[in-house]
Amino acid sequence: MYFNDYSELGLLPEPPVPDPHVPRVSKPVAYVARWVASALLWPVASAHLEGNRRAAGFSFAEGYARMLRDLTSTLPAIVPDERRLSILNWRNVFQRETKRYIEQGYPDARDATANLYEAGRALVFQSFLDFIKSNGTDAWKQIQREHRRAYGEDDMRRQQRYAAILHKQVREKEDIGIPLQPPGR
Repeated sequence: MYFNDYSELGLLPEPPVPDPHVPRVSKPVAYVARWVASALLWPVASAHLEGNRRAAGFSFAEGYARMLRDLTSTLPAIVPDERRLSILNWRNVFQRETKRYIEQGYPDARDATANLYEAGRALVFQSFLDFIKSNGTDAWKQIQREHRRAYGEDDMRRQQRYAAILHKQVREKEDIGIPLQPPGR
């Protein structure tokens, strides 16, 4: 699909009515040039939208990986905005901000990436709170040990492994997430 001056989205235009003031030879060339330019620009526009989709997904994934790293660390997790994260409707933020970033991109929707980062953090934090409420802190300590064993003891290394998995999921348009029980358990 492409846009042009003569028709609706995706339809080839009819050739313009001949203009007596323009030599006949230039009209078909201009028409073909316009059609070729439209056909060549569509993949570029499509790639741009795909790049925006990935950027939005990567921002969400980075927030997700960072919070999961903090919650599986041996150090106490310090979440200064825990009240806000615990009530943030991350699904709505994810849908709204992803759509906005895909359509507007950078710089018009540059704040969307920060909102998506926070939505990723909120998803993990809310899942953590639900897990603690239903299974207790001892069960979470076991999950922490399993994650450190599976993804790395070093906090930054573990975050990088989480992010690599999540980025692959974004690129392949899969559901985004790290299993609570690491693979191989």
